[in-house]
Amino acid sequence: MLEEEIDSLRRKSYIEQFKRLENRFGIQLRKFGRWKHFVESGQRRNLVAHCNSVVTEQYLSQCKAEGINIPDDVQVGDITKIGPAYLFAATFLVFEVGVKLAQTLWRKALPDELATADRHLNNTIFDLLWDEEWIAAERLGEYARQLPNMQRDADRRIAAINHAIALRQLNKNEDALSVLADFDWGETVSAEFRLAERILAEDYESAERLFRMVGGDGEFFDEHAYHSWPLFIDF
Repeated sequence: MLEEEIDSLRRKSYIEQFKRLENRFGIQLRKFGRWKHFVESGQRRNLVAHCNSVVTEQYLSQCKAEGINIPDDVQVGDITKIGPAYLFAATFLVFEVGVKLAQTLWRKALPDELATADRHLNNTIFDLLWDEEWIAAERLGEYARQLPNMQRDADRRIAAINHAIALRQLNKNEDALSVLADFDWGETVSAEFRLAERILAEDYESAERLFRMVGGDGEFFDEHAYHSWPLFIDF
């Protein structure tokens, strides 16, 4: 029965799949800012895969139904163009939607596994930072920051720190500081987290003091992290 359900779902369009999952799990899945871009990329993928890249009436009608603004000079029978910029943006969009969809349904269906889901999400964002995929890291960081049910304070702080790292690398320093301002970074907080916050605030004198205090064997990061975590790029 499960295999039949999955096979039936996969035969649907992305729009129909999301609607079906919403009904199945009783949760909104299409209320995110880049939904329209995701639908357009899925429809354009169909043109490339099945129509030799020729624009069809279905492509135009589906995009119009979702409120997607298609230029007036794009007509049925035109050849759609996909350059490197569009391809890479669409690839990361599908990745972003996939992670968010998996996390949302995981957290809804298996609430006992929230702590595992939190770690998985933070590790995914860390991998993006490691690969210097700052935009993708920013988008998933924003998603993580808005989750209402992260289990541990440490995971919430790590998510905020990683989000702030991505923002700083995109020259959004004020936004990064705003993210950190949601937390108290006082003396009662782990020295490692205070070190991260001081680095992101560019208070390198305080950061050096905390760095020496933490040393190479901290609770949340060790000597290897100083070489691998983009938090320490500038410091």
